[in-house]
Parts: sequence; C-alpha cells; structure tokens
Amino acid sequence: MTHDDDRPRLSPGFGMPPFHPAYPPSPRRRRRRRRPDGATVSGVLTVLCVATLLTTLTVALLRPHP
Repeated sequence: MTHDDDRPRLSPGFGMPPFHPAYPPSPRRRRRRRRPDGATVSGVLTVLCVATLLTTLTVALLRPHP
C-alpha cells in the first residue's frame, strides 16, 4: 500500500492552463452544428432516388427511337 507521503508532490502549475501576459486568453466561440437525423437522411435519399428514376423514365420515353 502507498501512503500520501510516498507520492511525489506535483507542482500546482500542472493543473493550470498555459498563460502568457502578452497573449491573454481569447474567448472561445462554440459552434454547435446540428447533425441531421437518420430518418431525415433516409427521406432525402429516397426522394433523390425517386426523382432520378422518374427523370430517367421520362427521358427514355420522350426520346425519339431510331
């Protein structure tokens, strides 16, 4: 078993963020990007596939045959 006296003491500087007087910390802006839901992605892909299928069929039917 180890006792608290056996551990090496850490400098309190290790728990502090780096700081330099010439470069004060700037406020960070957090951007929360909304990730699309799986159902939304599935719906958009379904609409895209149906639109492609309808466009292909329309072009194939309206194209003059040789």
